[in-house]
Amino acid sequence: LLAKKGARVGGHSNSLMVWLKRADNLKDSDGIGGGSSDAYVKLRLVDGDGNTVSVPQESKVIPDGGPNPHWNEQFVFEGLDTPAAYTLKVSVLDKDSILGLEGDVADFLAVDDKLGAATVDLGTLANTTEFQDMDIMISDGYFTDSTVSLALNTH
Repeated sequence: LLAKKGARVGGHSNSLMVWLKRADNLKDSDGIGGGSSDAYVKLRLVDGDGNTVSVPQESKVIPDGGPNPHWNEQFVFEGLDTPAAYTLKVSVLDKDSILGLEGDVADFLAVDDKLGAATVDLGTLANTTEFQDMDIMISDGYFTDSTVSLALNTH
């Protein structure tokens, strides 16, 4: 990976690194007695027409992570034609199970609750080799005070 990075010094990158750090003030979608949220994040890159341009990626689930889960995970989207023309879609979800069931059958039957979503226009990133930290506000249509902290790097 370092050899690849070194070969592109001064040029434009064809990859995006996403460092998913944490979320703050997530809402509890499970309701009273439903336990704490089991939050995870879906990351998807889309072009100007909304078409997915790379394989979507998912974070690990933080069981009973509550309103402030910490992931500290990094993801790489490679082989991108024009990263600055893309938008990163960030969706935060609550992993649900049915009647306490575990495993693939429960995952198939349960629909995960969407805790919020946001987008980041990659064209707004500075052309630097450093990670660029940001707190993005995620909205579920009702609440707009939840945030996800991440850092992006296009080199």
